[in-house]
Amino acid sequence: MRNTKHSLELEGTWRLVSFEIIDPDGNISPWGAQVHGTLIYAPLSKSSGWMSASINRAIEDGDSLDSCLFYSGRYEYLGTELRHFVTEATDPHRIGKTLIRYPVWDGSTLKLKSPTQPWGTAIICWQKV
Repeated sequence: MRNTKHSLELEGTWRLVSFEIIDPDGNISPWGAQVHGTLIYAPLSKSSGWMSASINRAIEDGDSLDSCLFYSGRYEYLGTELRHFVTEATDPHRIGKTLIRYPVWDGSTLKLKSPTQPWGTAIICWQKV
């Protein structure tokens, strides 16, 4: 963990501003309608801390499980990279995985960009509460 201004700013509660997916062709679309969520980073202790992310969207086609994205676990902040070590999740395939996020700071907002996947890239924007 690098002791930077941003590591201290990361700690706390964040409200979701937007969640967009950029597909492999460069098309941008929202993750869904009526998207809202909360992201919490507990204070770092030595090199890691605890985090929790919860995002919901309007239910489509009656599938309520598809409308919720939740995971939590420990995290490390490395300045140009956040690592989320998933211990609990709505998607059991995420448990035990390390999710990498690239932070981009813009005043009081934090954009977390996922690494590029076969389906594209997620860009999730948060506002400090």
